[in-house]
Amino acid sequence: MNTYEGYLKANDCLTFEDSSNIYNQIIESANINDKEFKEFWREMISNAIIYANTRANWSLQNSTERREVDKRRTRQHDDFMASLKLIASYMKEQRWNTTWFDQLGTIENDRKRFGDFACYLVYINSLNAR
Repeated sequence: MNTYEGYLKANDCLTFEDSSNIYNQIIESANINDKEFKEFWREMISNAIIYANTRANWSLQNSTERREVDKRRTRQHDDFMASLKLIASYMKEQRWNTTWFDQLGTIENDRKRFGDFACYLVYINSLNAR
């Protein structure tokens, strides 16, 4: 059975604490009432939900099932990262702090960390949806 402690042994993990810090930096730096930001945020959360759902199912699938959804999962991951990058670009354009984005790494080299952050976002939004 998977555990958080087991996840933390991966050399490229994104801890819950780091995810929380990044999330808080976004919320504290952005004008969360800004209309465009809210639209970008909604799209990004939607992409995170789609990707995280596919990723969560991945752990239950056999190799044949995984091959069938692999390209779709990659595309969903790319969509999430693009929408998060759009938020960072918009925040930079508004002269809001964007150092949080660099803490995730680079899209080219740290895909797993970006995917982990998507899962964190879904976790926080799911808890608050009650």
